[in-house]
Amino acid sequence: QFPRFPSNLLVDRSGLLPVYEKGLTLVSEAETLTQLLGANTNPDVATAFLAAITQFWREPENIGELLADVEAERLAAYGPIEPAGSTQSPPTFAVAQEEPVVAAIDTLGQRVAPGAALYHEGQFHLFLNRFDSFPGAVTVHYATSTDGHNWSEAAGEPILTTAAVPFAEVAAVAADVLVEPDGTWVLYFHTWQTYSLVNGAGVIGRATAPGPQGPWTVDPEPLLTMAADPAAWDGGQVSIADVVRTADGYLLYYTGASPAGLMQIGLATSSDGRTWTKYDDPATTAAPYADSDPVVANGSTGAWDSAAAFHAHVVAGPAGFLMLYKTLGTPTPVGFASSPDGVHWQKAEAPLFAADLLPGSSAIGSLSLLAHDGQLWLYSEQFRGSRNRTDIYLLQAPLP
Repeated sequence: QFPRFPSNLLVDRSGLLPVYEKGLTLVSEAETLTQLLGANTNPDVATAFLAAITQFWREPENIGELLADVEAERLAAYGPIEPAGSTQSPPTFAVAQEEPVVAAIDTLGQRVAPGAALYHEGQFHLFLNRFDSFPGAVTVHYATSTDGHNWSEAAGEPILTTAAVPFAEVAAVAADVLVEPDGTWVLYFHTWQTYSLVNGAGVIGRATAPGPQGPWTVDPEPLLTMAADPAAWDGGQVSIADVVRTADGYLLYYTGASPAGLMQIGLATSSDGRTWTKYDDPATTAAPYADSDPVVANGSTGAWDSAAAFHAHVVAGPAGFLMLYKTLGTPTPVGFASSPDGVHWQKAEAPLFAADLLPGSSAIGSLSLLAHDGQLWLYSEQFRGSRNRTDIYLLQAPLP
């Protein structure tokens, strides 16, 4: 009985036959090794060793028919998958300028973070989260730029406050923005319901407006919530929405957290931008993945991202989708993953960079990513010289 392939594994099916033939060779070698083991150790150990290998490698009458049966079963369960050769080369980021593009303003808070960045109709747009400490109240402000480097912040009141969101307890944090074909602006945000950094118990909502300076109308209910089962992988919180509009609808990437605080990256899809369905791998039927699954999980023990995979930012490029994401650590590492379809992702083996890519920086807070004019523009909240104050810096890379 062959094990099923997990649905998020990119498999080159042409490699199945040589792999199987190698297994038959291993069985032959195991028989010889078993004889040696039997002469020098407990015969029961030698017998168990051979049985453990041969139970997975039984020579059929027709290898071709066996492989066809395995492939048919996999197709019925998971559908077609892309070959493994579809991954993209990781981008190489550099600091665009030594000075921040947006600085903290003491009267508005010691920290400023790039909530959502967008290039639209010849102009860069940035929705800023300003606050003193987190978790804590956040105000969202709006700024524009003609070149992505020099920014002008709109005067007056913030465009969104925590108090304006009926289902936000502690904070409402801007996370992404897009403009619909009819000209409607949509701002995605997440809430923080407690003063705990480990488990904010938050949800994802949205606000709409005829233009970037409003007036903004908050939907009365969140569009994505944590799992009903507290034992689920995203049963503790959902946050940091990153939305990509495609020809078929919308992809919403989010950070899901377990009640214990383990963060992984999930996906929800929608045809209209209002009703969302979380991605669910049919092969996983037990907790914590019974009802939905992460599309980018934390790494295995010892991997650079074993502590977490969160804060995903996705853009569609000429070769497919690419993602930047964070993990926990000092200085904060940022990783890369690529996908042919936005659902099945392959992670790079090592981080792209860490906070110290910017000299003197000790950690990265929030990120916001956009693609424009053949370049990736990454706006990064950096702790530089102080653990209490942040500014926004620009990192750039050629679009792969």
